[in-house]
Amino acid sequence: MNQSSLELRWRVRTGGGGRTERRSCFLVDGVSLYDQLRVGDQVTPLGCWLPDSEREYIQQLLAASGRVPLYVCAECGDLGCGAITALVERTPDGFVLRDFAFENNYDASITDAESYRAAGPFAFNRTEYWRVLNERAISLSAS
Repeated sequence: MNQSSLELRWRVRTGGGGRTERRSCFLVDGVSLYDQLRVGDQVTPLGCWLPDSEREYIQQLLAASGRVPLYVCAECGDLGCGAITALVERTPDGFVLRDFAFENNYDASITDAESYRAAGPFAFNRTEYWRVLNERAISLSAS
């Protein structure tokens, strides 16, 4: 499997008309994951919520303990509104994001993996993956 690159670059969801302005990110191989997955009105859990919430989310991405939400409701971040998730796996060389799906935390029958079957998998070098996510965590401490 080829190694992919991960970057965090802000994309702004404009506010107004009952919508809250939010920032979102994730570039894989220089291309927005938002665009690759055709996300719609969802945002990443980075850049939108309180620093403690972001730190917890970064830990989920680094722990590689299973399914992790990549894009959540832009207004509340609640998994009950539905989220695009991925299975994050730790490998000897790094991390892999694969098996993308739309799901929620209360009804498995609503899960849609078929729409995302063509996405990924994305393999990331361990050092680079950690560097990108830890830089974000450090920036939260500085703000």
